[in-house]
Amino acid sequence: MCLSRFSLVLLFIRMAILWTIANTIGFGAELDELIDLPLEQLMNIEVYSASKFPQKKIDAPALVSIVTAQDIQDYGYRTLGEILNSIRGLYTHYDYNYSYLGARGFSPSGDYNSKILLLIDGYRTNDPAADQASLGTDFLLDVDLIDRVEYVSGPGSALYGNNAFFGVVNVITKDGTHYQGGELSGQYGSFGYNKERGTYGKQFDNGANLLLSGSRQSADGQNLVFPEFNAPDSNSGRVAHADGDRADRLFGKLSYRGFKFEGGFVNRKKEIPTASFGQLLGVGGSFTLDQQYFIDLSYNGSLSESLDLYAHAYSGSHDYDGDYIYSPPTLNKDRGRANWAGTELKFVSTYFDRHKLVFGGEYQNNFNLEAANFDVNPYLAYTESDVHNYRYGFYAQDDVNIFHDLTLDAGLRYDYYSTFGDTVNPRVALIYKPWDSTAFKLLYGTAFRAPNAYELYYASGGSRSNPDLQPEKIATYEVVIEYQPSNRLRMAASGFRYEITDLINLTTDNDQLIFRNQDKANAWGTEAEIEYFWENGTRLRGSYTWVDVKQQGVLIDGTPPNSPGNLVKLNLSLPLWDKAFRLGTQFLYTGGRKTLPGRGKSLEAYPVIDLTLRTDQLFKGQLKDFEVSASVYNLFDQTYFGVAGEEHCDNLGACLNGIPQLGRNFRAMLNYRF
Repeated sequence: MCLSRFSLVLLFIRMAILWTIANTIGFGAELDELIDLPLEQLMNIEVYSASKFPQKKIDAPALVSIVTAQDIQDYGYRTLGEILNSIRGLYTHYDYNYSYLGARGFSPSGDYNSKILLLIDGYRTNDPAADQASLGTDFLLDVDLIDRVEYVSGPGSALYGNNAFFGVVNVITKDGTHYQGGELSGQYGSFGYNKERGTYGKQFDNGANLLLSGSRQSADGQNLVFPEFNAPDSNSGRVAHADGDRADRLFGKLSYRGFKFEGGFVNRKKEIPTASFGQLLGVGGSFTLDQQYFIDLSYNGSLSESLDLYAHAYSGSHDYDGDYIYSPPTLNKDRGRANWAGTELKFVSTYFDRHKLVFGGEYQNNFNLEAANFDVNPYLAYTESDVHNYRYGFYAQDDVNIFHDLTLDAGLRYDYYSTFGDTVNPRVALIYKPWDSTAFKLLYGTAFRAPNAYELYYASGGSRSNPDLQPEKIATYEVVIEYQPSNRLRMAASGFRYEITDLINLTTDNDQLIFRNQDKANAWGTEAEIEYFWENGTRLRGSYTWVDVKQQGVLIDGTPPNSPGNLVKLNLSLPLWDKAFRLGTQFLYTGGRKTLPGRGKSLEAYPVIDLTLRTDQLFKGQLKDFEVSASVYNLFDQTYFGVAGEEHCDNLGACLNGIPQLGRNFRAMLNYRF
């Protein structure tokens, strides 16, 4: 990045801070109840995901961060990936097919976000085929329906089992009370982007609560240039009209007297412009189609004054279809089908004095896991498998108030998998609160990530299966300090150490891709976070992460690829023009990262700034139920890259080093409530 552009970034930040201070001094006495009161309440939101029962963030046995519906509006977030990218310690990149998430400096090639457990209202969305957590337009839920996102960092297998490796993300949805009627939404943006949504929600007099929503979005995408593919047979690396994206979603939720039924569906088609997995570049016709659904029936109620019951039964499906174009050209079809069902029973007991005991069990049957890969004409089958497996687990956690200012939180979970056997994972937290405003936490826990069907069984012309894989394991040690002296200020800091063994990596052997347990890794790091609310409705949220990761393995000995040592995040939301408008600005800085061995030079650090301006006062006195917002992403048109994976090589053997990310782009949105 040139010096002049970096100077503009610094100038922008300074101006924003100075404007905030001036605005605070000049308008601090003008309290707007509709803005300020919800913001103050947000500081004291109880979180559920850390212990499977509601508690204050300062009392949780982990460091917890929240992104609210207000944040989603203020900063113009379009996908779950953009939401998570704003949270301390997390970072994302996009390969024009899927979005990928890294946590605390770790994001291995070939991983479909399997080291973060992604929940929707407690329902596990990671599928059993590839443990994929969908973050982009393939996510099951429209982000406009999100009430808040809870991120619990650190190992969570003691309560949740598989995938809670680096943390747990729980997406809490809105209900009918957020609408009390209907809402229509339309969006338009760069690269032919458009989206329409219709939502209806209502809290009925008899206590029933209903939410129904459907949306459709599409984008033409960009024309791209990949310098690494600069060969005459590859159109000099140029790709046009091959980046289209389309997604349709449905979601519904009905609750009544402790019972809740909800379900979601997404059908998403994404064209692939990167010639991944050895394809021809720029010939068109390459795409992936992901179709997912889930249904979840639950009951939450009290059996007695000291015993609560939570029970739910669920079913899920993920159908994947990929069309890939190989030389001469040949159409190759890649297919995957995953169907599963399960149940969980959980009890929360306060029968014993000074104890809060959580215990339960769950079972999941992955009754259909199909995979097939074949060329169409002439027909040639590379793999065809149809397997099934199951898992079950039992867990218990005791929250013991030893003294009035000292709490011990100890948990343990046993899991059995039909594919590899059993595993046991503990979590221990000692929380000392000398004052109500301050907490010191000593944390230790382990977690695992089970090998999935894709890693165990998948084979094609360019890859081999490995049914002998074992689970990945992590142990984490952490010290946390949290300080919240008022409803307007919260600060937190942590220092952590983690050690990973039996890493499952996608490697190349005799020109074929294969997954192997072959590496280990460890890291030291620190995170700091601050939130502050001004009286006039201005809100500041910032974080800094430093991490030093070392990986030891066959191909990597040192800092692994895609491991930024520094992350800086700054979000500022402030009222303008007598609070008729609201401006949200986001500053994200990602440190430099190594790329895959042999690919090329490391990727440079980069800053990105986004702006969103919104108002519901534009038609004041005429069309008062309208809300308008406009967002500019990557305001200074910063050129930056995501780390390319093992699969990003074309048919000539040329491989991408970095994948260009989105330049400056915009979105306009209009919402109407009735």
